[in-house]
Amino acid sequence: MASEKPRSVPSRLIEGPAESIPLEDAGVETVVSTWRLCRISDVSVALAEIRRLLKPDGQLLFVEHGLAPENSVQRDQQNPGDKSEETNRQRVVEREFARGEPFERNV
Repeated sequence: MASEKPRSVPSRLIEGPAESIPLEDAGVETVVSTWRLCRISDVSVALAEIRRLLKPDGQLLFVEHGLAPENSVQRDQQNPGDKSEETNRQRVVEREFARGEPFERNV
């Protein structure tokens, strides 16, 4: 069985503030956000901007980290001085998957 050629997907990277993206209304099929919403000061404004950009059947794809709802996990997230094994695992996750950004915002 012959292997298929990889398909390319038309895409365009736009860098800039999420609160003001220089594109037309309802002109975007997909918005991708990775570990950024936690660093935007006014998430409501950014999400409204994303909604403005998306076509009616468009989609927002995101991966995010934030403060866990469970108290026991929150203690690990909020206590960087704790040298326990669990907290050390948390620091590895922050370093490797969240680019060193702490899990502090309630998302």
